[in-house]
Amino acid sequence: MNYLVTGGAGFIGSYMCERLVEMEEVMCLDNFDPYYSSQIKRKNIEPLMQHPHFKPIVEGYWSDAVTFESLLRVGEGQGKYHNTEIKKVIK
Repeated sequence: MNYLVTGGAGFIGSYMCERLVEMEEVMCLDNFDPYYSSQIKRKNIEPLMQHPHFKPIVEGYWSDAVTFESLLRVGEGQGKYHNTEIKKVIK
């Protein structure tokens, strides 16, 4: 089975990728929003980059229909974990 983890470079998403990659193929989608340091996100997934079950990270938005649909067509028998959130703080 293939898994798509949206927000896969964030704190929770990268942890999910670490666990899933031990059993299955994992694809990570993240937009590297500046709200959460992209350096921290890249460090979160750095250990996964050499794992044979971890596919190259896709930078983009889950809300972009073309990106998301193309990712969903990659393989049969897929699981999806949606971990993205848009954070807005109104003062």
